[in-house]
Amino acid sequence: MDIVEQLNNIALIKSKNQKPDKYIIKGVWDTNIFLKPNKDEVLFSTPFIMVQTTGVGCCYHSKRVKLSNKLIGKDARFASYPDLYTTIAALDSIFSNFKKSPSNRYVLEGSPLSKIMKRTRIITTSVLECLYELSGKKKNYSVALVGAVGNFIKSINKYHNINIYVSDLDRLLRPRRIHGIKINNGHKTLENIKRTDVTLVTGMTLATNSLEDILKTVNEYNKKLIMYAQTGANFASEYLKMGIDVVIAEYFPFYVFPGKSIIEIYNKGIK
Repeated sequence: MDIVEQLNNIALIKSKNQKPDKYIIKGVWDTNIFLKPNKDEVLFSTPFIMVQTTGVGCCYHSKRVKLSNKLIGKDARFASYPDLYTTIAALDSIFSNFKKSPSNRYVLEGSPLSKIMKRTRIITTSVLECLYELSGKKKNYSVALVGAVGNFIKSINKYHNINIYVSDLDRLLRPRRIHGIKINNGHKTLENIKRTDVTLVTGMTLATNSLEDILKTVNEYNKKLIMYAQTGANFASEYLKMGIDVVIAEYFPFYVFPGKSIIEIYNKGIK
């Protein structure tokens, strides 16, 4: 049983005695985004699909999706979806109805430029905490980034005792360097995980069918795994049970949109 199937089964169990009205699909939309939020970031061109029930679920994707108005009015738990991305977004929306128990919660306000700097500090702090907890008194540390996010690379790279290894499936980012760090082909991901202390992945690894292999590798080699999730942010508590050490969940509206953005931290070591 793969991770999406596991999440679907959990959703059915958790929602069994709840009112079905909470799970009726009210909206489905696909947004194609071109984004370079500041000078330190790469140009993002990844679209995302969203499904709305009582809450909203999101999944970034790299392939065409087929939107259908036939989903409107259906129970999200039992609807048939045209692709993996819509399935993940719908599941994320279902999970938004379940009780959450984060260890920390941050409300980001201000301009997108201000919010991206706060978000980067939150994520960098989580990486540093995992490194120091795992490695004790080591003088040098190493981090694998799965997904070339320029602000994360620059922030972590400021620490001269941390070596960074980055991989990305986007062929437009390879071969090149971002803030002096070489971007490797996504096929190097597992190799990078094996030789580093901590791995930081995005929630999109679920949509690219990479997450299962990543989890197997970190468990086999006793590595720490952090996930930063816009895709599937509402899966955070279940991810901890699957072996992820820290989940940093950012809920829609994301930092690039006006208004407040919410980030919650879920930590396996904190109940």
